[in-house]
Amino acid sequence: MAAQKRTRSTGSTIGLVHGLQQGDAVDREEMWRRLIDKVEDRVRAVLVKQGVPSHLLDEVVVAVTEKVWAGLPDYQPQARVSFWSWVTRIAKNAWLDVARKLKRDRRNQRLSSGDSTSGSGIVVADSGASPPSQAGRARELIALIERVLDGVSATKSDAWRLRKFEQLDYEEIAARLKMQVPSVRSIVCRLDQEMRAKLSEKGYGDEAVASDAG
Repeated sequence: MAAQKRTRSTGSTIGLVHGLQQGDAVDREEMWRRLIDKVEDRVRAVLVKQGVPSHLLDEVVVAVTEKVWAGLPDYQPQARVSFWSWVTRIAKNAWLDVARKLKRDRRNQRLSSGDSTSGSGIVVADSGASPPSQAGRARELIALIERVLDGVSATKSDAWRLRKFEQLDYEEIAARLKMQVPSVRSIVCRLDQEMRAKLSEKGYGDEAVASDAG
């Protein structure tokens, strides 16, 4: 009878959460398996809506489940934030972490090949230097730009990167970052001005950051 009552009490999502938080349940492992089945289904749906590529889904889902497990002792079932809202927030943040890591990896790969600025809104002026010198100048320029971006918020940095490095139009950036188009334009414009001012201190001309015509 007690086992039947325990099964009923831990059948719901919140029941499973509460049972796992108590730490004295004999079927703790089984409860976690049941909860994680529910979490994975919900997380996959959230990530698909976020546009996560299919080949990265499993990696992000694993990251989310690990974060849910780590945060479960501190989650309060009576809090205003529902369990699924909490899980959704973790999923979105986990995808942002993975996406930023991928961008950093791509950027580092371009740096190592000396092709960091190819196809972007970043220009290394041709001073007649040899190719190795040009590659070194490109790496120096990108390093300076990264220092400027490190000093602004993640949202501003992401907006500028999407415009300059990914060459997205303002509407695409606004949709991806859930912002208004005028706000994106303003961020990019202000960062362009700040970027040129900082780079000019190091001897780079205004042409180092291409003008934004879009």
